[in-house]
Amino acid sequence: MKKWVLIGSLLLLSTLRLTAQDPQYFNYGIGEGLPSNQIYELETSRDGHLWLGTDRGLVRFDGTHFAQLRAPRNEETGITQLFEHEKTGMYCRTFDGRLFLARGDSLLPLPVFSGLVDYRILGDRLYYLTASKMVEADLLGRNPKVLLEADRRHQLLYILNDSVVMSNYAVFQVKTGAQTALPPGNWMRYSVAGAVWLSRIGDSQPFQVDKNLQLQQFPVMPPHFRTNCQITKVLPTNQGYYFGSFCGVFTPKNTAPFFSKHVVTDIEIDIEGNYWFSTLGDGLMLVPQIEVLEYRRGAGVFQTRPDKIVTDSQGNAYIWGVGTIYRIRAGQQQMERLHELPTKKECQVAWLNEAENTIYFESGGFYEWNLDHAERAPRRIGDMNIKSIAATPAGFLTRTWKFFTILRNQENLPLPNHWFSNYLGAEIARQGAYTTNVIAGPNLPNEGAQVCTYDAVGDRVLLGYLKQSFLLSQTGVENVELDGQPLRLTAVTAHEGSIYMAAKHEGIVQLRPDKVVIRLLDPAYFDHHSVIQMRIHAGSLWLLLADRLISIRLDGEHLTRPIHTHATGNYEYRDLNFAEKTIWIATNQGLLNIPLALNVIDTIAPRLQGVQILNGTTEVDTRSPSEFDHRDNAFIVKLQGIHFKSRGKYWFKVQLADYEKEAQTVFPQNPVLQYKGLPPGTYTLHIYAQNFDGFRSPTFEYAFTILAPFWQKAWFYLLLVFFAGFCAFGVAKLYARYLRRRNLMQMQLVESKLTSLKAQMNPHFIFNALGSIQFLVLKGEILHANTYLGKFSRLMRMVLEMSELKAITLNEEIQSLTLYLELEKLRMGERFLYKIQIESGIQLDSIKLPPSLIQPYVENAIRHGLLHKEGEKTLQINFSFDKNIDTLICSIDDNGIGRAASSKLREGSHRSFSSQAGTNRLNLYNRLYPGYFNIKFHDKAADAGTKVEITLPMHFEG
Repeated sequence: MKKWVLIGSLLLLSTLRLTAQDPQYFNYGIGEGLPSNQIYELETSRDGHLWLGTDRGLVRFDGTHFAQLRAPRNEETGITQLFEHEKTGMYCRTFDGRLFLARGDSLLPLPVFSGLVDYRILGDRLYYLTASKMVEADLLGRNPKVLLEADRRHQLLYILNDSVVMSNYAVFQVKTGAQTALPPGNWMRYSVAGAVWLSRIGDSQPFQVDKNLQLQQFPVMPPHFRTNCQITKVLPTNQGYYFGSFCGVFTPKNTAPFFSKHVVTDIEIDIEGNYWFSTLGDGLMLVPQIEVLEYRRGAGVFQTRPDKIVTDSQGNAYIWGVGTIYRIRAGQQQMERLHELPTKKECQVAWLNEAENTIYFESGGFYEWNLDHAERAPRRIGDMNIKSIAATPAGFLTRTWKFFTILRNQENLPLPNHWFSNYLGAEIARQGAYTTNVIAGPNLPNEGAQVCTYDAVGDRVLLGYLKQSFLLSQTGVENVELDGQPLRLTAVTAHEGSIYMAAKHEGIVQLRPDKVVIRLLDPAYFDHHSVIQMRIHAGSLWLLLADRLISIRLDGEHLTRPIHTHATGNYEYRDLNFAEKTIWIATNQGLLNIPLALNVIDTIAPRLQGVQILNGTTEVDTRSPSEFDHRDNAFIVKLQGIHFKSRGKYWFKVQLADYEKEAQTVFPQNPVLQYKGLPPGTYTLHIYAQNFDGFRSPTFEYAFTILAPFWQKAWFYLLLVFFAGFCAFGVAKLYARYLRRRNLMQMQLVESKLTSLKAQMNPHFIFNALGSIQFLVLKGEILHANTYLGKFSRLMRMVLEMSELKAITLNEEIQSLTLYLELEKLRMGERFLYKIQIESGIQLDSIKLPPSLIQPYVENAIRHGLLHKEGEKTLQINFSFDKNIDTLICSIDDNGIGRAASSKLREGSHRSFSSQAGTNRLNLYNRLYPGYFNIKFHDKAADAGTKVEITLPMHFEG
């Protein structure tokens, strides 16, 4: 119902409104994240949040984020009448008569009777009204009890306390039924400092109801309050009552309302002392300092951006916009437009000559303006393009785009006999009675002029150029340096014999009367931003930067702790000046007027509202230290803070001790931090919130431990050492056994080689060979005997030489076999045929094998297979390789009598000594080289011979 009363009452507003200057404010609207610009009510909760009842639901605000709480089924509905209970939380009511309780990010509907029009929570009981009933219930709306049922002519409207109810006709006691009739009209109720006020729409005089149910007039209304401005909120403060209304905000001090163009529905003071004003259709206004006035460009007569400010001795302020001059008289708030200049140019410089009460300024031309006749238009002197100006005994010290110059009026300011006259160079301009001369001298640059000032006490001039600075005095020209480095100045001012300078990369520097240069303030103090203006006022040095104003109290040559005033929002500071009790600051958005005694430093630290730590998807209980498995070593930290004055321009500092050397900076716009893959160990998380001025919240600490995996624990290391020792002992023992076995095999191999040597030097073969030689000699075949003897001796020498080697080439083995077979052929005659065949691609000199390994099997094939055969005797030796298994295969194929027949001939008389020795030797090599040195015997058909296959490695080193 209240909504319709408010909207209907808008029709009562007059189109003619009084205007007063608004306080400095920041407007939150839909563009800043506010769900709706229609706001009905405000409330500050105990945890510091600001709650808004809007036409799109309940909204919670922490200074950075707006969170919209909606009714079930995602319904958006108008919300009013906010009330917080310390046990249950925030309550609110809809215009269609439902009651909700905020729970997390949603609204919980309470089971109240339909058609609710008002409610109050008194103690731990809920009281609410429908049009005909007053009901009592618990805090969740359960166990309702009807306390009052009104008759038909009464329509219940408001609960004034636990026993007094107001209807459209009367105020009456719930228990006794006593009542007092109300004058006719639409009544509004306000809660003011615990008391209940009433007023009628169209007649905003507030009343209170006494114990006898009588209306008592409350005479606190400001005399200038308009009777047709409906009151919406009454806020008591230390400065008096603030009245929110359909015509803006009225205060006892102001003769006209501020925010006069807005329908103000509620006023609230948050936990930081900021003022909040809600409106119908214009969003939410934040006023950090109610005493700071703001003249916004585009409002009223003030249509341009302010460039320069000059204040005179009476406290009047003169403001230069783009081609326009405004004035604000001392002690008044109204701004008046004085003059429109011929050209719409930015004002470069405006300087007051107090002795003449004349302002010299440059705005598309150089002007002279006498304030004794301020209503007269300024007089244009000429086209001199001047950026700064100061008075010297030789004339006006000025700066143009490139040069420093002296501007003189030949009629009123003749050139005196002063040392500074020696630095006047060529005349570069003459306009009327004014002449302009360049300042020139030894070592002075001819361009790059930046800043200048004249120190009247020390009678010296400081000139700051683009790359260096110079001091001019009666003694000549001197470089101004700090620690041997030239100074690049951005601002300068003189005071009591000292010159204060703002230098790039050097901070604030003082040139003392004795010409000693010292640093007063490190540049890191203001984030290395450039100082654009310096002034001395009321014993303080004031530094104007684009984003802040710094005040430093001067105490002789020492500085006190600086005080910051930050330009919040989208402000950019441009110029600075002082009246008797106020500071004037020109910004890109308008003009600020700040009381000089006002402490504008932000001493309110951001509130660290909540820290949520997630381990995976599980929320961690941070009330006590925790332990985590080594696999649960990833964490997400979510932060929540509250800070209204900075408008979200603060930060969180987060440091994980024993893991990070420095704290990380997390901004509230994205207050989430992740830690992944933390190694085992004990950690402590430190978190606090801090504002621009260094004020910080209490530090949140949370200790936790990530347990090491079992393989990183001490007992596991001991077990590992024991196991490693056991394994080393076992390996050593096995290796010793292996060495023993290998040594044994090596000894057996040596013995086998000796045995093989013996087999090669078989007495039968030797005796047969010598017998054959003797037979040839007796026959007189001396030539054949010599050939036989030569080959025999060569074979014996090769056998003896190869017996000393571990490995020989395949070529050497074939040579020895060839000699042996040739000797056997000489002895056995033409009936013995042999052939050695080598597969294409076999590298005879690259492949090695044990010496005399094949010859015993060739000898065995001849002696036991071919010797006893009648007719033609053939022997074929083939060498081939298998690429798949990287082996050399030697096959010995004869057409002898076969192994079975040979065994019968040897029964009881002879054993194959050479064959057995070769087999033993192959077995030993097979144990050293598993998979190789295998021998296979293939018996052909009866009396058809035998085939032997020997498998050898392709890469044998012995």
